[in-house]
Amino acid sequence: GDQSDRVEAILQQYKNIIYISGHIHNGMGDSITSATYGYKSVETYGNITSVNLPAYSFFNSRGQFLSGLGFVFEVYDNEIIIRGRSYSSSIWHTEYEYSIPIV
Repeated sequence: GDQSDRVEAILQQYKNIIYISGHIHNGMGDSITSATYGYKSVETYGNITSVNLPAYSFFNSRGQFLSGLGFVFEVYDNEIIIRGRSYSSSIWHTEYEYSIPIV
């Protein structure tokens, strides 16, 4: 709506925006969940990258259904790497790894 458009207009004025949100009980999502549900965990549009964190302690309704999921953010001089991880089973989900260039 109007509020979302105003927030996006403000954020578009800056570089390297990472918008982190969550708590909608989605799991980790990729191109398959995008085609099915219109949802991906990490999406970039313009200079804004939106990261939707998976629910940690609840069963997720879309995407990777396991609980105990999260992302690890690694920040370097020229990029940010986001890696999917199952904290409850100590597994890296390499299919949910994203590289965001820093400009």
